[in-house]
Amino acid sequence: MGWAWSEEPMRSTPGVHWVFDFPHQGGGARSSPRATRLARPLLLDGTVFVRMRTGLLERDRDLLVGFDPLSGAERLSRDLGIIGGPVADEEVVACDGAILVPDRDTLHLIDTDGLALRWTFREQRLLRPSFSASRLAIAESAGVIVAAGTQDRVLGISVRDGSLLWALPQPADAIVAGADRVVLTSGDEVRCLDGLTGALVWGFSCPDVIRCLAHRDGWALLGCRDRHLYSIELDTGTVRHETPLTHAMGTFLCTDGSSAIVTSSDHQAAVELGSGRPLWWARFGSQAHPVLAGSAALVDDGQVLRCLDVATGAERWAVDVTDVVTFGDGRDRPSEIGPPLVTDQVVIVPTNGALIGLGPGGSPSWEPPGTSRLRPLP
Repeated sequence: MGWAWSEEPMRSTPGVHWVFDFPHQGGGARSSPRATRLARPLLLDGTVFVRMRTGLLERDRDLLVGFDPLSGAERLSRDLGIIGGPVADEEVVACDGAILVPDRDTLHLIDTDGLALRWTFREQRLLRPSFSASRLAIAESAGVIVAAGTQDRVLGISVRDGSLLWALPQPADAIVAGADRVVLTSGDEVRCLDGLTGALVWGFSCPDVIRCLAHRDGWALLGCRDRHLYSIELDTGTVRHETPLTHAMGTFLCTDGSSAIVTSSDHQAAVELGSGRPLWWARFGSQAHPVLAGSAALVDDGQVLRCLDVATGAERWAVDVTDVVTFGDGRDRPSEIGPPLVTDQVVIVPTNGALIGLGPGGSPSWEPPGTSRLRPLP
């Protein structure tokens, strides 16, 4: 596989290189359910990590698994059974070369080497059951994890040892962090804090309720219900661009520093950050979470992964995952996909039951090894 995103963005339809169907690698009949929920995977030190849940009800297992991005082979795993009350989206976050695992009453920092537990921070009702990663951010230079608690408190937690550094009586809908700055929103208000102390650096009210927030390379981006995207300098709070959008603002925003894509109720719009100029808009599902990679944007549109040209919005290719992947006895297929993870060699797509590695030269379809196409008569 000689192709890499950094050299030549994918322009032809990829095929399936592997399917990570934990814990049922190798196909055959199933004696228990496969992974019932999978978070977006995370790439650290050449290993892809994913948090997943398997089983049903009281037999649920909360697992953290690391595997090879090229082959899909499992490298290591940890049963997180010691961790109670998993949060809704199971997402994990990269932090100081380790993995930050959030739960309702705890944060756990786990090393990538052997998945050893580094520390645990505990506070009752720390995070809401509907927690998403937008309520957790890391100010790397300050060495601080910032979390929006359930009791209208924002907490600053030490990356080094998990101790509480500061706490503010402040509600927060979303949080992003730069090197030593933290931006949080609440209703129509936006505030920038010093990551190390929690002191206010700047703040102001927006014309309408803030619906989404992102950060990249010294910029904070705010999407408001007034159908505008605001680009703000993180250090000074200076608003550099106000970009009007054709459609109502949604709840998701991604950026790579030069472009941004915002998701509304059923539309996506691309904006050039340097000038604030709108580039294009398209209509996909309301749950689509675009990912920017070089000159391409990957959009998870229901059961279909689409690759768009960032500059024009033109579709380069689309893969219907339900058509190319078959589980188990040949009648079981994924029914939905999530935001992909882009690595140098493959695009890793989480589904409701497995992770799928797509790349150039892959197979146009996949079934578990040893699966027979012959079916017994009823």
